[in-house]
Amino acid sequence: MPTWREWLGEAALTKNVKNDIARFTDTEYYKHWNEVINSAPLREICEKHGCTVMFYLHRDAQRYADCFKSDNPYLTVCKYPEYTVDELLKSAAFMITDYSSVQVDFAYMKKPLCYFHFDYADYSTKHYRKGYFDYERDGFGPVFDNADSLVEYIEKAAENSFENPEPYISRHRAFFNLYDTDNCKRTYDVIKEKWR
Repeated sequence: MPTWREWLGEAALTKNVKNDIARFTDTEYYKHWNEVINSAPLREICEKHGCTVMFYLHRDAQRYADCFKSDNPYLTVCKYPEYTVDELLKSAAFMITDYSSVQVDFAYMKKPLCYFHFDYADYSTKHYRKGYFDYERDGFGPVFDNADSLVEYIEKAAENSFENPEPYISRHRAFFNLYDTDNCKRTYDVIKEKWR
């Protein structure tokens, strides 16, 4: 479930759709994610472990969903509105993302994930400046910068039935120090107190 890159949209959506698609399929974003979904070892992992892969692009990238093709029978390129983020997060056992905020929702459900950061330098300068959250130090899963190491990790995760390993369980506990059903009440109480 990769997020979008603002700089990819700068040249997109001209009146010439064919040119927009040609530009998009020439980007590192497209090439790297396409390499992952067409990985022969990924297909073997799916076959061996009975896994399916749901590839869901950010809403701003959904217009390019048809550019992604794979002959992996265990992989679906998901399109909105047939698939929605919330249903995919609930049904998935494991997530691969890059910088998407959905990582927090997924981690909150105590599910394992990993990050694919093939373009970290570009992303952190062109799209979103680095804040307090450091993926290597604070992330809810390991970070990979190439498809081969990413797929190797997916295989290890599948072999371990997608159990969430340390240190990521401990990071989850530290990050989500309030894990109950009282978030709405706390929010209400703070707002009520501020408006007294």
